[in-house]
Amino acid sequence: HIMMMEVQYQKIDDIDRKAQEESEFLLRARDKHTKTMARIIGLSWKNKVLGSDEKGSSLDPLLAQKFRTFAGGSSIRLEKLLLELDGVESMGDPELRSRRKQVVQRLQELISEADALNKKANQLIEFQEHLCIQTLSSSSPEEEKHEDDDEDSMSEYQDVQEEDMESVKDEHEDDDEDSMSEYQD
Repeated sequence: HIMMMEVQYQKIDDIDRKAQEESEFLLRARDKHTKTMARIIGLSWKNKVLGSDEKGSSLDPLLAQKFRTFAGGSSIRLEKLLLELDGVESMGDPELRSRRKQVVQRLQELISEADALNKKANQLIEFQEHLCIQTLSSSSPEEEKHEDDDEDSMSEYQDVQEEDMESVKDEHEDDDEDSMSEYQD
């Protein structure tokens, strides 16, 4: 019985380690989202102002889709970990049950983060498609309308970025409070 419990604890620890790897991946993916968005906006602006005759200045129409593929795998991997964790039996042990529950909650939080990142990836695709259509269109009376659309799109993305910054700021404030209370103890 004790040997079986050790095996179950080991399974939970392995899943928790993989969850930590996914958490680190999501941090890198958020950073990549910001860089991808900046690249799309920068190249779009450069092409609009300077033209797209320069080598290397064209906007890759699949850039945002490549990011979605990069980020999209995380949700799938996390769901698989959750299913794997479902196969771990607590065998009536309250400590094992508690540890399993803790990892389940962590995975659910990470799945929510991954889903939010996938939503941002889809928004980025729509934004890039809008900019590509705008870049391909020639000078016309509709350009003023497109410029208004650009401003709307930019403000929408600025709102998303501000929300991201607030959540990161809140996380850091919590960490600072924890560090300060440890210091005072």
